[in-house]
Amino acid sequence: MTPETPPGSGSRSSQEMRVGYRMMGIGLETSSQVAAGVLLGWLFDRWRGQGDWGVIVGGASGVLVGIYSLVRNAWRLNAELDRAGEARRKGGKP
Repeated sequence: MTPETPPGSGSRSSQEMRVGYRMMGIGLETSSQVAAGVLLGWLFDRWRGQGDWGVIVGGASGVLVGIYSLVRNAWRLNAELDRAGEARRKGGKP
């Protein structure tokens, strides 16, 4: 740590990186759920030979599950960040 660097700035930067990686993980999870729904719908269409209805239903289901998961994880992350901010304001460790 150099004299110009304020104490504790390294820990804040690493915390911000962790939050960024968690957000990236939430986004990847959401997109993979949509892709899984489309893939399962496509496989169902290939198995049953009924046109594109499986892809449509699977894609819509994947979007719904993905959005639900995205909102749930975002609420959880926001609550954790609020608790960490409160602890930091009170002078304790997060």
